[in-house]
Amino acid sequence: RRARPFAGMTRSRLPVSRRRPNPQGKIEFKPNPSGEVCAALPFCLFKDDAGAVAALLFSVSCHPSTTFSHDISADFPGAAAAALNRHFNTPGAIFLQGCGGDAKPSVNVQGGERWRQNDWADVETAGRLVAEEVVAGIGGAREAPPEIRTALFDIEFPLQRAPDRRALESVNNIRQTPWAEDMLRRLEFLGRLPGQAPVGIHAIQIGRGLRLIGLEAEANAPIGNRILAAFPEGVTFPLGYSDGVQLYLPDDRQLAEGGYEAECAWEYHWPAPLAGGIDARLADALRALKDRGF
Repeated sequence: RRARPFAGMTRSRLPVSRRRPNPQGKIEFKPNPSGEVCAALPFCLFKDDAGAVAALLFSVSCHPSTTFSHDISADFPGAAAAALNRHFNTPGAIFLQGCGGDAKPSVNVQGGERWRQNDWADVETAGRLVAEEVVAGIGGAREAPPEIRTALFDIEFPLQRAPDRRALESVNNIRQTPWAEDMLRRLEFLGRLPGQAPVGIHAIQIGRGLRLIGLEAEANAPIGNRILAAFPEGVTFPLGYSDGVQLYLPDDRQLAEGGYEAECAWEYHWPAPLAGGIDARLADALRALKDRGF
């Protein structure tokens, strides 16, 4: 039905960095409450002619991995959407995944030092926290007069030097053997391995100053913060997992630090991790979007 967008931005206390340096400087998969996160919580209400909320979008940059079980669920986004639907008396609350490739829910942290085993009550707690943050920020929402614009193109991120055939044939562990076999098949079929990873960037402008900037990657917090910094006016949703997922996307600092998100390109069946120059290529892409009127 006819509706007008009202957008705003607040902050979430849910994301906590999962990249903690140890005394030797190596990045470990542990809670780092002082580490960088993308704390932005953008939201957009669509109100009908009577002023009722027909639907709303909201986004948090955090892995929806509150529980450690293998059960399939909507995790905290489902709990948050349900709470917002109840609050606004609408079935239209929609969660969009932000740039939280390196963040987990703060309810998972015990004593600031380690992850704890969570249960479904923690899922509800995390969802309720997000919903309350959205509701508390509603007063800052401003109407965004409809102005539709879209763009979609690839960013070519360079990869480090690929392993040679001998190195691939020597891989002998249960996790990496399927990757190595795939790389060998590609070498046999194509004669080479890719030297770049194309990552789509998808921009959608809904209203004046209201935009969604999505990346085809598990984008880490610094990437989300760079997107926000590039568009200081209005409300921007920095999103990952858009149109698919190619790989984890750290920034150059995280790439130099190492750690899981910087080193696990093989899990996405790329021959090597990303090379430097991530920040510059992302900046070029964001400038191109601004040149197109976003």
